[in-house]
Amino acid sequence: MRHVFAVLIVTTISAAASIGSCGVSRQVESQDTIDQLVATAVESRKFPAAAIAVGSAREIAKTAGYGSYTYRDATPVTDSTLFDLASLTKVVATTTALMILTDRGQISLEDPVALHVPEFAHNGKAGVTIRHLLQHQGGLVPFRRFYLRTEAERTRTSIINSVLRDSLAFAPGSETRYSDLGFMTLGVLVERVSGTDLASFTTENIFRPLAMSSTGFLAAGRSPGDVVPTEVDTTYRDGLVQGVVHDENAHAMGGVAGHAGLFSTARDLARFAQMLAAGGTVDGHRFVSSETFAAFTNRDNFQTEHRGLGWDFKSLEGYSSAGARFGPKSFGHTGFTGTSLWVDPEARVFAVLLTNRVYPTRQNRGHIEVRPAFADAAYDFVR
Repeated sequence: MRHVFAVLIVTTISAAASIGSCGVSRQVESQDTIDQLVATAVESRKFPAAAIAVGSAREIAKTAGYGSYTYRDATPVTDSTLFDLASLTKVVATTTALMILTDRGQISLEDPVALHVPEFAHNGKAGVTIRHLLQHQGGLVPFRRFYLRTEAERTRTSIINSVLRDSLAFAPGSETRYSDLGFMTLGVLVERVSGTDLASFTTENIFRPLAMSSTGFLAAGRSPGDVVPTEVDTTYRDGLVQGVVHDENAHAMGGVAGHAGLFSTARDLARFAQMLAAGGTVDGHRFVSSETFAAFTNRDNFQTEHRGLGWDFKSLEGYSSAGARFGPKSFGHTGFTGTSLWVDPEARVFAVLLTNRVYPTRQNRGHIEVRPAFADAAYDFVR
């Protein structure tokens, strides 16, 4: 069947030379499943644009782009097209930055946040630790609409001050509530400890060393036309959101925040995810120490908790965007714009799916069923 939207296969590294004809047939079939699955999702308007990366610790097996920027903009998508990562920012940027600072001995996970950001101690938060915030157990509310404040009150400085002085909603460590405010705070902590802004620190210490040249805040320095649009915003920005962060609070903060604001490509994230699948190594060299990597991502360290440090663990029952094939120790994260990244540390495989499912409106939830199906197809292709 011919698809309405072109499928641009940019990179496919085949293992056919090392496996028998039966293995070749299975791999081709799995690749066809990925292409058909994502292209069909585009055709059925679950999202207009998608890019994927699939591989293992050993190889980046496949990257590809599907569809076009929007249903009105026919610009084709490739594996080098920029997407708004939304909450993948929390793990790709902020959590990884904290891994690096931990490795360097500049922070301890048990440090009170207020040790590094003194004003955070306001309103009973003196005992909240870095670990608490990474596990979304810091007692902070999930979200506040800072972006709806008056123009004078929604500056970066004003929003950060409000976050740091916010009150506790529950006792730290007593429960888990996903919190953007927690990661806004962690972004500030990275800046205070490192002595530089979050965008510069992540570029110099994560993206440049991993050769992720198209990853960064503020659309990675690219023009708006180089970025896949997200939503047609009718409440805050009154128009198509393209080339600037979709998250309203991150936008009000100038586009750089610990919870959202990062842009990247499937090609770049393949490099990042391969490092994760290899247990924190890249090209045979240590990027993050094995001890730190395990502390953040090893499910055995967290008993029955479904969240690691920054990272989510695969749900063991019911729906999981990681699908059925990825193992019980798999870790990953998703983003509101329709992004997801999953790693199986035992099988040493990864799957990255980038979409703009919020176009034209965030009410579109077609990506929910695509995520696990894609993860399963990706796992089968690599394995």
